[in-house]
Amino acid sequence: MNADKLSKITALVLAAVLSGLAMPAQAERLEPEAGNATADQLNSSFMEIAEKVTPTVVSIISSRSRRSSGRRNSEDLVHMGSGVIVSADGYILTNNHVIEGADKISLKLIDGRIYDAQVIGTDYTTDLAVLKIELLENGTRLPVVAFGDSDSCRIGAWVMAIGNPMDLGLTVTAGIISAKNRRIDILSDHAVNLQGNFDQSIESFIQTDAVINPGNSGGGLINIRGELIGINTAIASSTGVYQGYGFAIPVNLARRVMEDLITMGRVVRPVLGVLIRSLDPVMAKALGLESPQGVLIDDFVPREGSPAEQAGLRRGDVVVEVDGRPVNFSHQLQESIAKLRPGDLVELTVVRQGRRIRRSVLLGSREIGRQVSVPELQPGPEKTTTLGMQLRELTGEDAEELDLVSLTGVVVEKITEGGAAFKSGMLPGDVLLEVNRQAVNSVAAVSGLLDDLSSGDAVLFLVMRGGITQFVGLQVP
Repeated sequence: MNADKLSKITALVLAAVLSGLAMPAQAERLEPEAGNATADQLNSSFMEIAEKVTPTVVSIISSRSRRSSGRRNSEDLVHMGSGVIVSADGYILTNNHVIEGADKISLKLIDGRIYDAQVIGTDYTTDLAVLKIELLENGTRLPVVAFGDSDSCRIGAWVMAIGNPMDLGLTVTAGIISAKNRRIDILSDHAVNLQGNFDQSIESFIQTDAVINPGNSGGGLINIRGELIGINTAIASSTGVYQGYGFAIPVNLARRVMEDLITMGRVVRPVLGVLIRSLDPVMAKALGLESPQGVLIDDFVPREGSPAEQAGLRRGDVVVEVDGRPVNFSHQLQESIAKLRPGDLVELTVVRQGRRIRRSVLLGSREIGRQVSVPELQPGPEKTTTLGMQLRELTGEDAEELDLVSLTGVVVEKITEGGAAFKSGMLPGDVLLEVNRQAVNSVAAVSGLLDDLSSGDAVLFLVMRGGITQFVGLQVP
């Protein structure tokens, strides 16, 4: 069934439902045969999609040996999951957590055939992995899923989730797209993703109410055209089973990672060379923005010569669009860039001191930031006149210890626990470089700028921490 036919059927059903809700009297005059025909057509559409796509989804059985304490024999730990066939010669796309640490991986097709599989490559930052069926019979061509466009899918669209939940066998559930660009912080716990104290994980999930349970991980989220738009990855649950919210990796990102893993066995990630964060209301107010939408550039990596810095971007710029598409959160910007390739040219729209500016950035390859050491917080009710910070002048020893290139700035020596600076995330050992975009070189300069503020005002600090700069927003109590 083609996309136009499915779209017409969908429109007919929605029209019938809305008509019944708005005008019950007219609904009574609807010919039973017409209503039944429309419902039958929709029912047939879902059945055709399920019949077409289910053969492209596989069950995955991964196992690893574990020697039991006090026993001579080892036992196998078995983990169930799902995967999607992406090539007729046996490449499978799945989640990394489905096969991580496995000694043996087997795949089961819908017709009952079982094959061993090898790992082609994994990407911890997106929780994706590619497998390859071993010893596929000569001349065998497997059914392959069709790729859709996750960027164009919209909230409210019907979807199906296909996988192997709870080892029941391949199962189809239906629902809608509930939200997009969700970050749920499930990948940041992986030790490999925390290099140099920077979280490298990329989370910008499609959220759905189609039922997803343990074992669905790695299976397909399918649109009404029968196309793959996501890789089912996680659920939000307090019990470990379905409670209404499932999450899938957008297929545009998954496909980009998959292609790298198949061709190179590793992922070469494009980078802007920036350290970023989402805005909060206080930070937005301090930057003079009407709403906390956009992504703040804290610093560049490397400090000099990063792709973004070479393109003319500055610390304190707020990215609001990538190639004309709005971005409101840091993880949304990460996903937008991760779908591209090193060497691609991307146009960023940023807000700088109230003006919208466009800059074209030639993307580089991934670079990892340096390890950040954070001095221990000093508790106690230190009485200060600078928003809960005890400040002192910068010395030559400070410059050497804190990796400063010049004797510029003011050292935060102590923080009053529970004070305004403490609540904003300021730390002992931070070096204040700017207050409200004005450079400061003495305690008196900082105090002078803060004395001009009133209760409720927002102040923006540029601080040096562990060799990198970042902005800290603070509201005057």
